[in-house]
Formats: sequence, structure tokens, C-alpha cells
Amino acid sequence: MFLSTNNGTNWTAVDNGLTETYINSLAVSGTNIFTGTDGGVFLTTNNGANWTETDNGMINTIVHAFAASGGNIFAGTDGGYFYLQMMEQVGQK
Repeated sequence: MFLSTNNGTNWTAVDNGLTETYINSLAVSGTNIFTGTDGGVFLTTNNGANWTETDNGMINTIVHAFAASGGNIFAGTDGGYFYLQMMEQVGQK
């Protein structure tokens, strides 16, 4: 995962805590950024400085897509599983 703060002129690695570097999808909800990988769902609340795995209860953690709606985020996974995470559960109210 990389971050640019100058429209892509320079990029900085922001992958502290990511155990999987193959990124399939991203979703943003407020200050929460979710990434879906072949190894699970990870969340950052500080622009990628630190990532925390947040996929408790998921049977299949290969995440291909996200959708955010209101205070919810949905994850579509390999094998057709679909999960819902309420934003209150990750600290945003």
C-alpha cells in the first residue's frame, strides 16, 4: 500500500500491519479506510500509518469488493460470501 500527498509525484509505503500485500479493493468511510486482500480485511484510521486486521467472523477472507452505505460497509468475498460491518463496531459513530 502506498500513499501520495502530492498528486502522485511521490509515493510512500504505508503498510505497517498489513500481512498481505496483494490488495484487491479499497473502501473509504469517513476517516476509516478498509482494504480487502487475499488474507483478510484491514482497517486504518490514520491514512495508512497503521493497519489492523478486522475480519472476525468471516468464513472466507479473500475479499474482492466493498460497498459502503450509510454507517455500514459490505464485503464481497471469494466463494460468494457477503459480510456486513457496522461502522460503530470500528469506532466511528
